Amino acid sequence: MPTEFRNEPFTDFSKEENAAAMRAALEKVRGQLGREYPLVIGGERINTGDTSFRGQGAWLSPIDLADAASAMPLPPPPPSGKHNAETTVAVLSFANITANPADDWVGQGIAESLTADLTHIKSIAVVPREQIFELQRSLSELGRRVDDRQAMELGRRLGASVVVSGAYQRMGPRIRITAQAVEVSGGRQIATLKIDGGVDELFELQDRLVTELTAGSGLVGPTLFDAYRRFSPEPALLFALPVVRRPGPGLATLFSGGYVASGTGTPDRLPRPYLPAGLGLTGAEGAGEVQTPVRGPAADQLQAGDRVWLRHAKAGELAERFRDYHVLHEDGQLGTVPTYRGEGQCFG
Repeated sequence: MPTEFRNEPFTDFSKEENAAAMRAALEKVRGQLGREYPLVIGGERINTGDTSFRGQGAWLSPIDLADAASAMPLPPPPPSGKHNAETTVAVLSFANITANPADDWVGQGIAESLTADLTHIKSIAVVPREQIFELQRSLSELGRRVDDRQAMELGRRLGASVVVSGAYQRMGPRIRITAQAVEVSGGRQIATLKIDGGVDELFELQDRLVTELTAGSGLVGPTLFDAYRRFSPEPALLFALPVVRRPGPGLATLFSGGYVASGTGTPDRLPRPYLPAGLGLTGAEGAGEVQTPVRGPAADQLQAGDRVWLRHAKAGELAERFRDYHVLHEDGQLGTVPTYRGEGQCFG
C-alpha cells in the first residue's frame, strides 16, 4: 500500500542552526557551479563542449561594500532575447522592514512579479532572478537593506543599467510598499514611489508598482511628455468641451476647461486643444474656470454645441474634476470606470 503523502514541515530560519545549515548547503551547491557536466541521453554520456558559463566564479565573489569604486569583475552574459534593448533592469528582493520572518515571502514575491511583468516591455531587458539572488544573499545574511550605493554596485556586477529596489512594512491587514529605480552609471534616482493597501490586494499593488515605475503619468500620454526624447506615448486620455459662442472669425469660446496642472504655473501646465487640429489657446486668457477661448483656422468650422477635444498636461487633473472615465476597448466595446473623485477619494 502506498504511503500517505505529507508535506515536509516548515523550517524556522530564524533559528541560527537552521540558517547555518542552509548557508552550508548553498555553499556546497555553489562549489559545483562552473563545472562541465555531460548530458545523459539514453544512458549515453554526451559532452556538448558548451562552456559559456566557465569563469563566472569571479562574478559570484563576495561584494566589497566598503569600496563602491573598486574594480568590478566582468558581469555575466546579457539577458537573452533582448540584446538590442535600451535598458537592462535588475529587480532586487524587497526588504522586510518589520522583520517578521512570516512575511519574508512578500519581498521575494514582489521582486518575482515585477521581473515577470517587466519582461513584457519591448525596450527593457531584465536580469534573471537567479543571477541576482546569489549576489544579494550576502547582504541578506547581514540583515541589511540595500541603499543606493549598494544598488549601484550590484547593478554593475549584474551588467544592469537600472536597479529597482524597495522595502515593505506590514501592520496587521495593511501593507506599505516603497520602491525606487536608480541609474547605475551615475546614481540618479529615476523614480520613487509609495503604495499603500491591504495584504489581500497584494497582486493589484504589484501591478501598480509596474505601471508607476515604467510609465507613471505617461501611461495616458499627457502633454508634458511630448518633449521627452526617448519616450513618446500616444495620447490615451482626452476630454471634450462644448462650443458656446463664436465671438469672431477664427475664434470659438468653449465652456469651462480651466483644468490646470500643479507645478510651475507656466503655460506648459495648461490643457491643449487636440481635435479638430489647428486650434490653440489665446495668450491673454488661457484656460479658464468659466470659459476657454480658442483660436485658429479650424474655429471657423465650429458651431455652438460642437465639441472640441483637449489633452491635459499631467495625470491628475481629470481624475480630480470628473467622476468617470469612459474606456474604449480595442474591440470597440465601451466601458466606464470611476476616477478617484468618483470613488469619493481626495488626495492632498
